[in-house]
Amino acid sequence: MQSTRAHHLRFDALWTPARPLFARLKTGSRTKLQASQKAPRARLVVIGNGMVGQRFCERLIELEAGARYEIVVLSEEAIPAYDRVHLSDIWRGRAAGELVLRDRAWYSANGVELCLDERAETIDVEAQRVTTHTGREVRYDKLVLATGSRATVPKLSGEGVAALMAYRTIGDAQRILREIGRSRSRDRRVVIIGGGLLGLEAARAMQQLGCEVVVIETASQLMPRQLDPPAAAELARALRGSGIDLRLKASIARVATTESGVRLELDDGEAVTAGMAVVAAGARACDELARAAGLRCHQRGGVEVDERLQTSRANVFAIGECASHVGVPHGLVAPGYAMANVLADNLVGKKRRLPPQEAVTRLKLDLIEVTVLGNPLESADQHDWVWQKEGHYRRLLVGLDRRINAALCVGPWDELPLLQRLVSEGRRVRLRDLQAFRRTGKLGAEGAQPAILVLPAETVICQCANVTCGTLRRAIAAGHSDPDALARTTSASTLCGSCKPLLVQMCGMGQVVAPQPPSRVLPIAGATGAILALAIAVAPRIPIADSVLSEGIDVLWVDPLWKQVSGFTLVALIALGLGLSLRKRSAKFRWGNVNAWRVVHGVFGVLGLVALIAHTGFRLGDNLNRVLALAFLASAFTGAASGMLARVSLTRPGSRLSQIAPHVRSLHDYTFWPLPVLVGLHVFKTYFY
Repeated sequence: MQSTRAHHLRFDALWTPARPLFARLKTGSRTKLQASQKAPRARLVVIGNGMVGQRFCERLIELEAGARYEIVVLSEEAIPAYDRVHLSDIWRGRAAGELVLRDRAWYSANGVELCLDERAETIDVEAQRVTTHTGREVRYDKLVLATGSRATVPKLSGEGVAALMAYRTIGDAQRILREIGRSRSRDRRVVIIGGGLLGLEAARAMQQLGCEVVVIETASQLMPRQLDPPAAAELARALRGSGIDLRLKASIARVATTESGVRLELDDGEAVTAGMAVVAAGARACDELARAAGLRCHQRGGVEVDERLQTSRANVFAIGECASHVGVPHGLVAPGYAMANVLADNLVGKKRRLPPQEAVTRLKLDLIEVTVLGNPLESADQHDWVWQKEGHYRRLLVGLDRRINAALCVGPWDELPLLQRLVSEGRRVRLRDLQAFRRTGKLGAEGAQPAILVLPAETVICQCANVTCGTLRRAIAAGHSDPDALARTTSASTLCGSCKPLLVQMCGMGQVVAPQPPSRVLPIAGATGAILALAIAVAPRIPIADSVLSEGIDVLWVDPLWKQVSGFTLVALIALGLGLSLRKRSAKFRWGNVNAWRVVHGVFGVLGLVALIAHTGFRLGDNLNRVLALAFLASAFTGAASGMLARVSLTRPGSRLSQIAPHVRSLHDYTFWPLPVLVGLHVFKTYFY
């Protein structure tokens, strides 16, 4: 009992001085926990409720950001965000409500305060406060500008300028539709000012309403910012063939009103009368709020943002058409969605940067389709590959490294999904495929386009909404196996619709199977090969015996017969290893699957290194022999590294190693090609000198 009591006394002596410290720590941790549980949410105010602003809210909800932010959305329009891409569908009988992306109930259910018909008037960045046109003041902790853009109205003279009707919003479309109904009895002619994307869609929609349509464009061609002259000529031919009157290189000098509508006097003296004139001559970023608040804006328009979408103020951000990233404004939906996703991720603690955005422009008319990838008007240091026939025009701009940097297509083309993937991923194109394209208009050999079910999960299927193959597979697995349901769930194909055939293909193939990664044998063979390659490069040579009596393993590189056996074995293994190249590059060589050939290729590489040791005894030789040995080791080492990385692209998509893997494979190909020439020279030198 005495020893036990003494033990407790000693323990109390040690614990008593430390007890107040532990008590304070315990009390402090409990206080911090209670404070964190009761801490008020930061207020996140979004100005603008267009397609990009809506996507930003959706991403915040997906990330469960409502736990840390009180989200308030200010919108100057009277209805929630709607699909602006299909705005002209209103003239084809589609109800305005069908274009709404999410109804008001969705905002309420997800804790988002949506303030419709509430236009932001001023921003006080010092007081962190937004004042609306009703006089309401909204405090913010973080502010996101998603104000979009507004229609550009040319500076014209004449009393009839006020009669021009802008076409940008759903209200504009409804007002134009009402005016068409009133003016049809007076003058069925409608003038569209602007021969760009929006103007041509409006022209065709109005023609289908029974109007006579005249398009006035100041440039010498249609869509001058996207198309080259041959493509514009094909487009103009199709529109004129339908009865649309195109007036190119025409400037409006004066606008006057008439009893039946308007009169447009052109600078060449000609006059065009119509019941109505619609302006669809482009758009300009809505950056007036930001400029008035002192935020830095680009001289060509748009609030300047960095790669994290932050403006010149730390707690103010901008996304969509009102933002100017590295001096480039993005007027398309897809880059705006990318901005929305990146910013939402960063606001919940992730560290993402906005990647370079690939411009994808599509004009989809029932008469003709036009697709533009990248910027085909920038042709410096690029080769043109063109195929054209009546009603079709296809042009590829290929860099010196045989990567497709931009493309232009007038008319339907079933290879567009493949082409878009080649452009976005920066993949090289074979010369023979380009030559075949010039002859036939087809880009790849048969089977060049991978089946949708074996594409990697990170492959983007819908560029507009940035929907990946993995996202579509998960949606199908969750029961959305109908193409329309899949589109509603993932937003894929809901904008330009070019990826709809791929969705149909996925839904029609039954069970979705993820691509199988290479066998685990391949990384093992790669690691073994890397060790052997390094050993051959740095290990000391095996000495040759002084006499025949003490001769041992060195007989392999001393005896001519064994020397030939090991040498030709090495050549045979190199030749057999080429089977993988044939399997991947030749449409006629389809025996077996690629993963099996990869394993065989890796095993042959390891055996080749063993044969090299037997042939040289760790001697790299001199002159040509040394060059040959070093070339073989370089090819073997890069091949071994490629084998070790082979599983990474599928098992860890998006990781840094998966990004390095394609470059390592390319390096392996480059280091291999000198080998056949060097081996041939070595054999020639050995037997003839």
